[in-house]
Amino acid sequence: MVGRLTGQGHKAYLVGGCVRDLLLGRTPKDFDVATSARPRQVKRCFRNSRIIGRRFKLVHVHFGATVVEVATFRRAPPAAQDDADDVYLERDNVFGTEEEDAFRRDFTINALFYDVNEKRVIDHVGGLDDLAARRLSAIGDPDVRMREDPVRILRAARFAGRLGLEVADDLRAASLRAAPDLERAAPPRILEDFYRLISSENADHCFRHLEELGALEVLLPELHPLPDWTYDMLQRVAEATGGDRRGLPQPLLFALLVAPLARPILLDEPLGTLDAALSDRLAPLAQRLSVSRRDSMLARHCLAGQARLLLEPRGRRASRYAHREHFGPTLTLRRLMGPLKEGHEDEWEAWLGLAPAEADFPAPPRRDQGQRRGGGRGRRRGRRRGRRGPSQDGRAAGPDENVGQNAGSETKKPPRSETKNRPDNQRGEAPGDRDKAR
Repeated sequence: MVGRLTGQGHKAYLVGGCVRDLLLGRTPKDFDVATSARPRQVKRCFRNSRIIGRRFKLVHVHFGATVVEVATFRRAPPAAQDDADDVYLERDNVFGTEEEDAFRRDFTINALFYDVNEKRVIDHVGGLDDLAARRLSAIGDPDVRMREDPVRILRAARFAGRLGLEVADDLRAASLRAAPDLERAAPPRILEDFYRLISSENADHCFRHLEELGALEVLLPELHPLPDWTYDMLQRVAEATGGDRRGLPQPLLFALLVAPLARPILLDEPLGTLDAALSDRLAPLAQRLSVSRRDSMLARHCLAGQARLLLEPRGRRASRYAHREHFGPTLTLRRLMGPLKEGHEDEWEAWLGLAPAEADFPAPPRRDQGQRRGGGRGRRRGRRRGRRGPSQDGRAAGPDENVGQNAGSETKKPPRSETKNRPDNQRGEAPGDRDKAR
């Protein structure tokens, strides 16, 4: 890809996390390319690509299941004239040079370019020194960087926890000052970053940084401060997944996120009213984070199942429960959360023997092709009817009779002379009709 872009006269480098991970001796999860070519120029170079993005334009180049993201060099947009104190970025699609692209990024370790042709690392911001010192630093003024996009606070917590870096003092102070601005961020972005934090390597360290930077208290005040057993749970999640999120569906991720809220309810509420109590407690948080109703419902069922695992499975009721769609993920959640009551063994192993082969959530139900987007049924196609005509016994022929007639030999029309000489009642006319016509 880089060779094709450079062959067309454009600059092109590997950039971002892939360069950082290679320098740290880690295996990159994906590769990103930064280029001087504009998005439509990139698309003309690669047929297997498409332009995406509303806030800024990117090009995704598809190689089977692998997607390489190509971004044009950009620069920081000019500050708004009406409010100099408000530097929150609404749009970030101003094209620029290679140096301007490096300086508009968030952290120094993510602004390194790698020239594939010359096999050298290009560092405009001091990222190599920060990698050597195992330090996470912002590019430029940390206050401006955090206020431009407060979600960078969550990214800082994830990078510091996952890579084992120390957050620079000025970045930590700027994050604490900019944390209240997180309320302005889009809820889907916040939720996605929470899911990345839970499923990342060293997830327990990530959440410790999240508390230290003040983000958890602003976004999820119900969870602040996190109880100690939560960090044990996050450590089990990291050990079980190895940082690979594909094994954790979204309902299970949301259940892990709200587990500190649900655990007191699971211990105190009876089974009969448990689902309603969980719904009342978790619904405001799910609405605030824009969690889908299906994910919220399945997460609630998995959490409620933790209380059921305290009971010994008996009879047909236990067998029916074991065949519900959320039973497999309920057992997975128990393995990650640990026993509901500390120092008290539950019946998890006994329930484990009833688990079906499939232990994942089924796919969401797909809408029928004949069903309208609004939920109603589409218009049914009418039944094809045969051509009506007089039958041999004088009555109107049905569709089946006409089909049978047409399937055989063609019906011959009688000569005009024969029709003219027939009596009125043999031509299908009532007696006296001809006189009336005259």
